[in-house]
Amino acid sequence: MTTTVRTSTSTRDAGRPPVGKTTAPHPPTLQVDRPRCTAALAEALASHGVTAVTAPAGYGKSTLVGQWGAGHPGPVAWANLDAFDDVPQLVRLLATSVALAVPGSSAADALHRVVAATRSGSVTTLTGALLAALERLEQSVVLVADDVHELPLESVRTVLEPLVRYRPDLLRLVLTSRYDAALPLHRLRVQGALGELRTDRLAFTPEEVAALVRADGHRPDAQRVARLHTVTRGWPVAVRLALVTGDEDGVDARLDGMEASQVPLTGYLVEEVLGSLPDRLRTLLLTGSVCETLDPALAERLVPGGAAALAECVARELFVTPVARSGRPVQYRWHDLVATHTRMAFERNDPAGAARAHRVVAEHRRRTDPAAAVRHALTAGDVPLAVEVLADQWPEMLVRGDALVVERLVDAIPVAVSATPDLQVALAAARTFRHAASTGGPDGAPAAVVRCVELLAGDAGAPQEMTAAARALLAAEPLRPSDRALGLYLLGRAEAQRAADAAPAVQHLAEARDLATARGWTAVAVACRAETCVALLHGDDPGEAERLAADVLAEAAVHGWAGSGVTAGASHVLGVLAYWRGDFAAAAEHLEQVLGATGAARPEPTAAAGAHLALVGIDAHDPAVLARARHALAAVDDRAVLPPEVQDLLLAVRVRDRAAHERPTEALALLADAAGSVAYGPLSRCWEAELRHRAGDTAGAWRALGRPPGQDAPRDDAHEDDVPVSDAPGDDVPGGDVPGGAASGRGHRPVRVLAALVRARLAPDRRTAHAALETALDLAAPLGLVTPFLADDPGWRALLSEHLERAGRHEALVTQVLARLADAPVMTRSSWDLTPRERDVLVRLRTTATAEEIAAGLFVSVNTVKTHQRAIYRKLGVAGRRAAVRTALERGLV
Repeated sequence: MTTTVRTSTSTRDAGRPPVGKTTAPHPPTLQVDRPRCTAALAEALASHGVTAVTAPAGYGKSTLVGQWGAGHPGPVAWANLDAFDDVPQLVRLLATSVALAVPGSSAADALHRVVAATRSGSVTTLTGALLAALERLEQSVVLVADDVHELPLESVRTVLEPLVRYRPDLLRLVLTSRYDAALPLHRLRVQGALGELRTDRLAFTPEEVAALVRADGHRPDAQRVARLHTVTRGWPVAVRLALVTGDEDGVDARLDGMEASQVPLTGYLVEEVLGSLPDRLRTLLLTGSVCETLDPALAERLVPGGAAALAECVARELFVTPVARSGRPVQYRWHDLVATHTRMAFERNDPAGAARAHRVVAEHRRRTDPAAAVRHALTAGDVPLAVEVLADQWPEMLVRGDALVVERLVDAIPVAVSATPDLQVALAAARTFRHAASTGGPDGAPAAVVRCVELLAGDAGAPQEMTAAARALLAAEPLRPSDRALGLYLLGRAEAQRAADAAPAVQHLAEARDLATARGWTAVAVACRAETCVALLHGDDPGEAERLAADVLAEAAVHGWAGSGVTAGASHVLGVLAYWRGDFAAAAEHLEQVLGATGAARPEPTAAAGAHLALVGIDAHDPAVLARARHALAAVDDRAVLPPEVQDLLLAVRVRDRAAHERPTEALALLADAAGSVAYGPLSRCWEAELRHRAGDTAGAWRALGRPPGQDAPRDDAHEDDVPVSDAPGDDVPGGDVPGGAASGRGHRPVRVLAALVRARLAPDRRTAHAALETALDLAAPLGLVTPFLADDPGWRALLSEHLERAGRHEALVTQVLARLADAPVMTRSSWDLTPRERDVLVRLRTTATAEEIAAGLFVSVNTVKTHQRAIYRKLGVAGRRAAVRTALERGLV
């Protein structure tokens, strides 16, 4: 019986191959039983340890072996091979396949240890470990290695050849290939130890052709069957193609054309079949032929209505068969030969369309199969996309044990690595990882740097306990300078996201930078400096972070690295500070660079940049920016464990968004639900205090700030006109654990400003209000922070004007704030929300109705409908109908 892999989230399963790699081909609905062939295969296996099934494409090798395996009473392991199965991947695939066939056995346990070793052990010892584990088999197992011709020569010689030579007695091998593999099969043949099935045995007999004709709904006329067998020579794929979409007369006409054609038989047949199909199926077959497997979601991305067209292709047996089952989303595999000829026709007749299809596949596969995504991007000629995918996914690939694949992909991308910092980092990490793996301890435990990548480079973030574990590993084990550089870079990058870890982050990144510089890893050194900017932003002097960020971007520009992943930290710092200064255009530019460079593989900076971009959209009254921010935040994995500062920021965004929509009650409900959680942090509490102040709940506002009401009451002997000026900016900011509280005088500078400003608005008298305002100005002036002061409140403007008249130290900043308040656009509900009529139109945009049909249904003019459409697109920040529907679905508007 064949065995199918079942996905698990356990650590042991992290290195397992995809489900399709260990799954036998699904039998086609329209198939012909070939008992003579299955009997021949059974006989060969009964008397030989190795059986080779060798024939060109289209002879049904995999289908035949799959039919035999489905009826075999014993365990059958299946391995689908391809060109990217390097030595570690091939060992992992074979070990996983056999382990799944004998679950719970001692052999399975040993094979799982081999799978783990492929991620951390020496390549030279993997094959021996595999053979030793297979020796522990307690029952006979058949291992099918499908498509041996696809394997790299190194994998054949290093893994498959020793397996053929030294396989244990309880393991029997079936090798399918389009031609004789580079294996010592002749020696086995001479010894009588090799079973073989070739073209003469696999070709259809006239009786089998007649059976297929009947199964396809045609009348098995003896003359037509004999002619069909003669013209096709029993080649199964040619017989099937001749029968597709044709009645009896159509089959005869196709046979006439096959006899007269001067082009290869399958090429002629594919062109004929494509020409006879409905447009929707022909379009899907052409565009879908660029990839080996297809799922409904990808089909829909390739062609509007593609999912339904794919279902129809499956129902009509148009050369697609399921390859993944057992509760997983179904994928379908094209028949190789048909797909090859279809793809050739597509690329010849519509090269631009083929390139577009390859780009769509690259985007769709970038997280599930990054190696395939890079190949598709390169085939499309989209080198920047290939670089982007590899830069985004190399940590995940290292964790999977695909370091060699990363190196090969870097080599395959036709750009100078020296000019592409993201590739420099990926290549340095892959080489370091491979060296660390090959020098692991004698017990097979992973080296410290391997474990660091596993802990810190996944797409679920790096929780604090993981950074602590990585810190302990790097402190405990002596490492080569290159290993230590990579480990410290990953550790410092994770620590920089948390205020509590900012100091060690700066230290670790400085050491990593020095080691990388000595090694000549310029991109890694620049990346260390960029991440240092993020750590410094948490400290007392954000200006230091800003100066370093400007230096980093200047150096990156010299190398031509602007906008790359290695500079994301510097762009983040500049974007955050630009937002708090009220320079919303610059903030959006920097933050969108971060989002373009980090992606879902780094959830912490993606979430932080997306949240700040959302604040830009809210404060700039720009729905398009807000829509882009929401789209970025939606891509962050729900499993990601985000730092407290980022969770606080995300909660504040949700609160601000509802406040901007004039829904303060909802905003306060969100805060109440979050109270006591990690997300209920200083920024959210400042905004709660502000909302409660606006609602007239002064006591609640003080509680949000962490101080009891009345604590800031003026002294009895104080005069209202006295405005004390603090010599230590920030030391008098209220708020308990609000950053900038009196106990610490430390924290994120803009939040400390906000806390002081809320306190100014809550003050019981003018003197106390001016004192708190002066404290806020002391904090804000060195960095030119303006945004915290932009409260739309006439009383607030009056206080600022009054403060200006008192001739404080910050006249220039107060004047700038008042000018911004005077010029600020008035926020109205219609600027954000859709009107009821716009919602009516939006609902109908989901259908295929034209503007004229929508107008008729709503009893309005076509011009009115078009006006509503333009308003919908503007408010959702999209360019067209399909994007509007997609965005509306994401936001729950329809």
